[in-house]
Amino acid sequence: MIKKNNTIIKTIVWVLLFSLVFANISSISVNAETIETSETVETIDEIAETTASEDLTESSETLAEEEQVVTPTDPVPTEVESAESTEVQKQAEAQETVEESISETVNDINKSDEVVTAPKPAARSTQSQVTRYIYANSIIRSAPNGSAITTLKMPLFVTGTIQGSWFRFTYNGNAAYVATSVTTTNNPVITGYAKSVVNVRNASGATVLGTIPKGYEVKGVLVGNRARFTYNGQTGYVYVSTLQGTPIQITCYIYANSVVRSAPNGSAITTLKMPLLVTGTIHGSWIRFIYNGKAAYVAQGVTTSNNPPITGYAKNAINVRKTPGGAVLGTIAKGYEVKGVLVGNLVKFTYKGQTGYVYASLLQGTPIQTTCYIYANSVVRNAPNGSVVTTLWRPLFVTGTIQGSWLRFTYNGKAAYVAMGVTTTSNPAMTGYAKQKLNVRNTPSGSVIGTLALGRQVKGVLVGNMVRFTYNGKTAYVYATLLQKDPVKVSGYASQNLSVRSYSDNSVIGTLFKGRPVSGQLIGNKVVFTYNNKKATVYYSLVSTKPVTYKGYVVANAKKYFEPNGNSYDSHRFTNDITGIWQGDWLEVDNRGIIQYVYKSNIRDYKPASYGVSYTASYGSTVTTEYKNALAVAKQYLKIIPLSKQDLYEQLLFEKFSDKAAQYATENCGANWYQEAVKSGRSFLETFPDWNKQNLYDQLSSEAATMFTQDQARYAVNIIFK
Repeated sequence: MIKKNNTIIKTIVWVLLFSLVFANISSISVNAETIETSETVETIDEIAETTASEDLTESSETLAEEEQVVTPTDPVPTEVESAESTEVQKQAEAQETVEESISETVNDINKSDEVVTAPKPAARSTQSQVTRYIYANSIIRSAPNGSAITTLKMPLFVTGTIQGSWFRFTYNGNAAYVATSVTTTNNPVITGYAKSVVNVRNASGATVLGTIPKGYEVKGVLVGNRARFTYNGQTGYVYVSTLQGTPIQITCYIYANSVVRSAPNGSAITTLKMPLLVTGTIHGSWIRFIYNGKAAYVAQGVTTSNNPPITGYAKNAINVRKTPGGAVLGTIAKGYEVKGVLVGNLVKFTYKGQTGYVYASLLQGTPIQTTCYIYANSVVRNAPNGSVVTTLWRPLFVTGTIQGSWLRFTYNGKAAYVAMGVTTTSNPAMTGYAKQKLNVRNTPSGSVIGTLALGRQVKGVLVGNMVRFTYNGKTAYVYATLLQKDPVKVSGYASQNLSVRSYSDNSVIGTLFKGRPVSGQLIGNKVVFTYNNKKATVYYSLVSTKPVTYKGYVVANAKKYFEPNGNSYDSHRFTNDITGIWQGDWLEVDNRGIIQYVYKSNIRDYKPASYGVSYTASYGSTVTTEYKNALAVAKQYLKIIPLSKQDLYEQLLFEKFSDKAAQYATENCGANWYQEAVKSGRSFLETFPDWNKQNLYDQLSSEAATMFTQDQARYAVNIIFK
């Protein structure tokens, strides 16, 4: 009976064990049939043992499969549902229930007479390892809701365990957590930047498709530990470890003359005049940096890590230092040209044989432009310390560039230089003479308030390109370009017999006969010229600019010419009347339709004593008292004043000596007419020290003045200006 009861109890235990295991692990309900007789106990016992063994084995295999790590595969990782964790926990709880039931049953059996061996309990289930992607910008923490370790710049491929609403994994060798909600089994988008030159490979990783440069932006999806993206029209892969989440930062120099753009291949912002040190980020073949407070781009090809050459010009006076921020070696002037290399934000260059530094921000890429006045009498050169182009007679208003101690500007269409020391920003004094009749204005380019006659002197100050002066008690303006340094030279003809007046006291000292030429300087309303070696004047209003017919006298034996300075073809046999028009030193005569020329020395304004009588070169063989007196007077004149032969001859005639006596005296006075020309020329230069060679030559050879021959005048000028 006891044995039977033990058998029944044993059977019930196995049935119960079978039911619990089958129900909780395999979720299959088993309805045990009612055991009514003892004959069926052994059969049921065998069945129960077999079934329980098979079911436990299947259950164990199922749990093992569910606990395997699921590795995402290309292109899409295997999804692991969050329900898996819940199911594992339920299975663990079921297993614990089975173990508790077995334990209770065994205790009951132990209380019976027979010994029953209990089956070994199943092993307790552990948490499953799963593989997930963590989204970019997710916060990694040291514990659930713990302190933040980092914020991911790019998505991350990891293996870990799900712990409730948190995902636990290893990060940089330590346990880390992210919220399960920021993980995914799908391939997340990724954007990264190549840390250096990176090979791009095909899906298997065996074939290199090409390379991407440092800083190249990769946009694609994360597949395992590689980023998949489109490369030259193909699918390519790079390892995520070769990328970083932010653009590559770089510090470099941009070469001078580089184009700065608003975007890659965008519109040009500027062209750099000098190299520039910048810190920016690499964007493919472009560098992005901040320029004047805005984003700007340059091609990487125009950047360098070496110190580039630089040329700049000092915006103002600048201290030069021995080292960056060190002792001051000296200063450079505004506009000074600095040539060296850029070192950081400083320029290193050679200063007075030493290495010096100045801040690049104190330089500009082009020469310093300035607008100023150049003083009168300043020397203009073709280069700094170069050859002289001209000496300015008046101040000049210019715009140019400062080049050290020189000002470069354009003069007569060419580059020219003056020392900065002869420039000023103040209005310089100016005196000039009107080249023509000028309008006088009340303001620059304002209303006309009057006119200035030709030759009128203007004294004032230069204001821009105009002269400001007082006109009839009012402030007035005329253009400086319409003035000249010296009084205006004029040439004309006496419109009538003109009284010649002394320049010093205005007394009459002679007569300029009608038609006689006159040349001189126009000062005020008078022409100032030399008359009989004296500074004299005539009224300009009585001088005609057109030739006026002259009536005078030609001396006997005067030669006739077909053209001035040509060959003579005949001579005048008698001293007689002559009519013509003066052409310089020659009187042009129309003799019955034949044009002939007579030199000025053979023309007289007054009727000669020999008028109507043939004159020969002979003055007779007998030296009369008159001849001796004329000779004595001639020598006396030559002691007092240098004269030409013709001038002495005419002076003796003026002293009432006869023509023959005058001729005798001029030919026997022993004068060297070439030396007399030299003496006369030096005398003129004492009175007119600013005369040049041409001025002096014109005076000495003038028929209306000293009347030396052209050869004598040329000789004197060459000796004096030797």
